[in-house]
Amino acid sequence: MKFFPSAIDGFAMGLGATAALFVLGAMREILGNGTLFDGADLLLGEWAQVLRVEIVHLDSPFLLAILPPGAFIGLGFMLAIKYLIDEKQKKRVPSTTKTYEKEQGCGSHIVKN
Repeated sequence: MKFFPSAIDGFAMGLGATAALFVLGAMREILGNGTLFDGADLLLGEWAQVLRVEIVHLDSPFLLAILPPGAFIGLGFMLAIKYLIDEKQKKRVPSTTKTYEKEQGCGSHIVKN
């Protein structure tokens, strides 16, 4: 069962990537059209028309959020928010990781406790 931790890690990475893409897509659809699952019936059939949820009524769509550059901008905002959260957590909890110093001349690393 040596593969089990690796399988769990792969499954968790897949779920994390799926969640990030879902949040990014939902954010773009809400900002762009003000809806969720609009046009799902084109993919899933007639029954999927009931899935459409209008979050905000927009008279005209926000085109930048819908087009591909909007995905890159949204991903940048998501990464910036994650960075801010990580920095806030670093200030709250003292670091328990080992730091390494490079010794001059030999190129090896020495653990600094």
